[in-house]
Amino acid sequence: MNRNITLVLNAHKPEEMAEKFRTVYHEIDQRAKITPVNLGNGFSRDIPSTTDEILFTGGVRESLGSNPELKEEAFNLVRGVAEPVLGVCFGAQVVARAHGARLVKMPAKREGEAPVEIIVAGNTYLGQYAGRPQLALESHTWALDEDSFPGQLEVLGRSEDGVEIFAHHQLPHGGVQFHPELGVGRNDGLHLFDGLRKSVLDKAKRELD
Repeated sequence: MNRNITLVLNAHKPEEMAEKFRTVYHEIDQRAKITPVNLGNGFSRDIPSTTDEILFTGGVRESLGSNPELKEEAFNLVRGVAEPVLGVCFGAQVVARAHGARLVKMPAKREGEAPVEIIVAGNTYLGQYAGRPQLALESHTWALDEDSFPGQLEVLGRSEDGVEIFAHHQLPHGGVQFHPELGVGRNDGLHLFDGLRKSVLDKAKRELD
């Protein structure tokens, strides 16, 4: 049976971004059927009713800071849907901010590979990487501020820039600050994203039991 994934794209070249995430999901879940939706005012109306999972991608085409209506729509979607919600880079910031976290501006843009430390050894899927820095590809100028994280969000991994992997304690929500769609097979980003996704989907299954 297919698993219907809606990609909420924030890219100047959405077709290219969608193809990169098709590659990601082909590697980790061959049941995935990808439906791309472009982020913009009213985007939530384009999300199919058959969606099993929502992923907000990275990108800089839209800025929530300059579009309060879009910001409210995105945050309300994250907080209101029953399906699992994941985010990558900008998308992770959307998910975290919807739950009350804040961002900090970095002194300079982070580009290239950086080590990610897994800090929750007991996590079923990510714990195996604890104590062994994992390389992931970064490209961002804003970072998730761990000091601002509310109690319902759990930090699972961090780098010198801040939070890299997080999940909601109760809801099937989470995100990664790095880019698993870049350098697939050449760094550790893909299996870290896979581990987070499996943790989030497990949480969704428990809610249904």
